[in-house]
Amino acid sequence: MRMLFDADLSVERLIPALSIESGTRITPEDTLVIFDEVQEVPRAMTSLKMFNEAAPEYDVLATGSALGIAMHPGFSFPGWQGQ
Repeated sequence: MRMLFDADLSVERLIPALSIESGTRITPEDTLVIFDEVQEVPRAMTSLKMFNEAAPEYDVLATGSALGIAMHPGFSFPGWQGQ
């Protein structure tokens, strides 16, 4: 899956590629696209901007067990900085 994000991040390319990879037809009317453990593929996180700007009709959710830590090194929930 990581290789899908190595190339162009356009939604026009990503939707068909994700559809083939998942074996699921992705349509804006009834599909929720979930990027789990998204912190492991930074370009997948970058692609969220493309979905937001170029294809807001798609419902996309990003989640990850270490997402907050990856985005804010040195901080843990709820924002306390460890010593």
